[in-house]
Amino acid sequence: MTRRQMTRRWMAIALAGAFAVSGGPGDADAFGKAFAFPDGLKVTVSEPETFMPSAKSVNGGEPAFVTFEVTVENGTTADVAPAEVFVTVQSGAGEGGQVLDPDEGIKAPPTKAVAPGAKATWPLAFGVLDAEDVVVHVLPGIDAEPATFGG
Repeated sequence: MTRRQMTRRWMAIALAGAFAVSGGPGDADAFGKAFAFPDGLKVTVSEPETFMPSAKSVNGGEPAFVTFEVTVENGTTADVAPAEVFVTVQSGAGEGGQVLDPDEGIKAPPTKAVAPGAKATWPLAFGVLDAEDVVVHVLPGIDAEPATFGG
């Protein structure tokens, strides 16, 4: 794991506590529905689907796995770096662990910034306790409130 990946992982873990108090599934936006932040940024998370990682994947050994797409539509006046859009998952009574699986097209977020007026979509995968109980939190920067998506 690179230093940058470790930093992102620790940031996601640190932010998970903030997500845990921001609202539960009753407060969540539906999967597939765009959430608009006050600055004009829109984020959509597709419905999670079950996923079987390849033998070469990097994962935490959770009992189930899901994959979904994150779409960022930049309605702001500045570039948005996908690597700074933090995504965490809650499932059952725990936090999901991000899976990297290049053989299945699951890599780190794109490195190219999303220009104003543009959009980008990328797949993510997480190991979870229960693939039928998944809540996704998206935080597009340190000073934003998270968007929560659930079924």
